[in-house]
Amino acid sequence: MLPVRHLASVLLVATLLACGAPAGPVTLAAPSPPSSAAPPAVAAPLPVTSSPPRERDQATPSVARGTLLGHEGKPMRLAHVHAGDRSTQVDAGGGFRVDASGPGFVPVRFTGVDHAELTVDVYVDGEGSPLEVTLGTYERRAPPFADASVVIYLREGGRPPVPFFRRPVKKLAGGLYGAILLEQSDEIFYALEDVARGHRTNGVEAESFAYDGRQSYIGQLHRVGGAFRVVLDDAKMPPAGLRPRLRFADAGSRAARLTGLGFDAARRAEDEAARRPLAPAWRAEIARALAVALAGERDADVAAALRLAYLVPPSGLDEHREEAVTVARALLDQLAPQSRLWAMAPAAALTAVDLAGRAPSREAYLDELTDGLRDRAAASAFVGARLRAASRAGRDDEVARLFGILRARFAGTTAEKAVAFYDPARRVRPDHALPDFDLPALSDGAAAHAARVTRAGLRGKVVLLDFWGIWCGPCVAEMRNLHDVFARYKDAGFTIVSVAVRSTVPNIRRFRAVRWSMPWHHVVLGEHDQDEVVDRFEIKSYPSPILIDAEGKILEAGDGLRGDALDRAVATALGRGAAKAPAP
Repeated sequence: MLPVRHLASVLLVATLLACGAPAGPVTLAAPSPPSSAAPPAVAAPLPVTSSPPRERDQATPSVARGTLLGHEGKPMRLAHVHAGDRSTQVDAGGGFRVDASGPGFVPVRFTGVDHAELTVDVYVDGEGSPLEVTLGTYERRAPPFADASVVIYLREGGRPPVPFFRRPVKKLAGGLYGAILLEQSDEIFYALEDVARGHRTNGVEAESFAYDGRQSYIGQLHRVGGAFRVVLDDAKMPPAGLRPRLRFADAGSRAARLTGLGFDAARRAEDEAARRPLAPAWRAEIARALAVALAGERDADVAAALRLAYLVPPSGLDEHREEAVTVARALLDQLAPQSRLWAMAPAAALTAVDLAGRAPSREAYLDELTDGLRDRAAASAFVGARLRAASRAGRDDEVARLFGILRARFAGTTAEKAVAFYDPARRVRPDHALPDFDLPALSDGAAAHAARVTRAGLRGKVVLLDFWGIWCGPCVAEMRNLHDVFARYKDAGFTIVSVAVRSTVPNIRRFRAVRWSMPWHHVVLGEHDQDEVVDRFEIKSYPSPILIDAEGKILEAGDGLRGDALDRAVATALGRGAAKAPAP
């Protein structure tokens, strides 16, 4: 039996195997009222219907309507829908509307208080049915919530609130955890940090909420009895780790089928990234559904979406090599590079080209695909993925060309910043030797190491060299992730060297005593050597992590080593034998 998280795959495949009468246009109606029970992952069977085997290119306005609900199937206290650069608060019943300039996939981000944000590529074509989105929840740390803190925000005028200071979560009377805040103001704005890894949450105490304009919800409290009391009551907080769900009013509509296939593929890719096991039969089930869809007159776009879904994620394709090559070639033949369907899973094009065989014409195909992606963030991420793949394959000319495209067309995007270490003009970049170093180590008894940290002394281990500072918010936000990865792989030949910049020894020691222990190697650069070391390693921003193998060669660098990507990179480095015994 498949795990619950793959129920959407099974239902989508089962419904594609069914036959039904052609579905006519669906009139968009107001969102249905929320029910008290959580909806199933996908509504009733989706029959395969006949529709023109072509992409609908008419530039007619399209709209997606629906309802955004919390994990219990009820409206949340505050929730938003984000499309493009516009964020809109849902109505009291959770209702929302997203307008698009024409048919195709539209990336829509859904957020709500104390729920995990969700991005869905919603297919809109003017004929879709109302969509019900049920948000899941983040994984959460269990009591006593070690290292968690309450972040207090400063809110001035109409500007978004900004973090002002934080207080650690401690054990309170009655066996609960939280913080008692003795502030002078009559009200405070706050959020909880390091309760859910990498995300801020709110707890249950807030009287009302405000959206910070970026990704967090800020709780508001008024003084009671001379103090503010923020309590983390695990029994009252939403259950942790719940999965998001989609349901269409007309599950047989074209928009429902295409959105559902993309949604399910994205969840599989996330599971693989988080190293969660995938159901072993999912790819075979999609292959069977594809065979049925091709047996008669069926919607060509749905068939293409099935091929795309078959390739996401790419792991395990070697076991189905012949079938995978057939799917890849058919997909490249069927879909024009400008097809809007590629927005469902652009990275599948890289897998398809690798399977079908690389050639200049297929590189040109990928260039045209980039041009056809209407969402700038998706297009820049796709070029970044191509650049990383070219670097791993040793195609230096392609790396230089793609880096030039990122700099020329996608300057300032997250992807352009993430691949800065691939600049062909840099010396410190993947597949090159790390510059030599010999630096004084910080020794305070928390981690017993040698007096100096040198490249020669680290030989034989996979090493993360991390340039950071306690003044750097993103650096501190990565601490939980660094500790988790270090604990998981320290006995398998992995270690970390934290190189503190623009910091002092007393401040680093205080940070490690109060906030994070960081039980690995440390270097605190002083004024006399800071500029020279930073220049030698070509550090332009922080954090700047660099992963090296047992021989001192750079494997990966930059933002590609943040979040869950670090775990995958370290596991890959150790698994391919990068960690060898030190030379005698």
